[in-house]
Amino acid sequence: SYYFLGKRIQDAEGIRGEGAGKVSEAGNTVVLKLYGSMCKKNEGYLARVRECVESLHLSCSLELVQDMEEIRQQGYENVCTIGYCPGCRKIKQFLKVQRKRPPTVPVLTANGELLFRDIPPTDEALRLKLKKYL
Repeated sequence: SYYFLGKRIQDAEGIRGEGAGKVSEAGNTVVLKLYGSMCKKNEGYLARVRECVESLHLSCSLELVQDMEEIRQQGYENVCTIGYCPGCRKIKQFLKVQRKRPPTVPVLTANGELLFRDIPPTDEALRLKLKKYL
């Protein structure tokens, strides 16, 4: 399922790459959630996650959560600015976000486990983390 402004806009059974059928070690479909601001760059991040999932043949559901109330309930912060975006890395560098602070969006989780926070990972880092769920 995909969410926009906290509303489900598309229902899907999940994403399966060619030759898919692998599920997590527990035998369940992996639930991936990307928590993000309204930034258009999150669509690119979501597309990169989808491509990685398909290349790994990982059975999963994938959600983009942009509802700020839900994001806050998960304990994540949104430090994005409105109208001008220098990019996640610049904002986090400016704010000197440290690991002691709550995670800031974008945040990617798998089955509720925090995988990445603050800035989008490289494709290789994403693949390495998601391989754990094969």
